[in-house]
Amino acid sequence: MIRSLISIVLRANCQSALDCLTYIQNFVPPEPLGGSSRTRPEASELRRRFPFLLYSVQFWSNHAEETINQHSQHFELRTHRTADAMLRATFDFLSSRPTVTVWTEASWVVGNPPRLASLSQQGEKALRELDPQAMYGLDRMRKDLERLITH
Repeated sequence: MIRSLISIVLRANCQSALDCLTYIQNFVPPEPLGGSSRTRPEASELRRRFPFLLYSVQFWSNHAEETINQHSQHFELRTHRTADAMLRATFDFLSSRPTVTVWTEASWVVGNPPRLASLSQQGEKALRELDPQAMYGLDRMRKDLERLITH
């Protein structure tokens, strides 16, 4: 019973992360959200143009981190197709400068600076298996985001 409930919650987080990442990557053009780098977009305009964007930029990393950290404690992460797809989508997302730029810009618009929380050791191992350089890039991005937030 408990294992089944854990599985349902983890699948929901996993699918939510995948949906958020897919939305940002496929439905939002990889360009300045205000039309130019000199124009700050309004949250109301972004909601109208991209109804799922503000939720996606605020919560994709929470869903992904929850999935990676919790899933790897209870199940073999890479044996679940959806979890493997979410790991790959996360890696692809974080490896794409245009999508990270959209995420960063939209996050500031909603007043929720982009953050990457710490992953568990199992989560880091799962990402490292996709690409040995993944954790180096993730750590560097985490530090860059923290610098943006504090300045």
